[in-house]
Amino acid sequence: MRKARFAVGEQVVFTPAGIDNQKAQGDYIVLRVMPMQHNSFDYRVRSERDNHERMVAEDRLDSRRIAAA
Repeated sequence: MRKARFAVGEQVVFTPAGIDNQKAQGDYIVLRVMPMQHNSFDYRVRSERDNHERMVAEDRLDSRRIAAA
């Protein structure tokens, strides 16, 4: 069984599929890793911009790159 790519508390970048949800794109915090289904994980995440929570598929998330000061 494979491990989830992201952990609770990790900062990630969400990129929605399609053009309709581009306003949801941005930085999020992983709140919960859901059980694996169909060989993929889903995540409960919260927007750092407006605190909106949503469920997203693992393939819509990337690690957040923090720029060096």
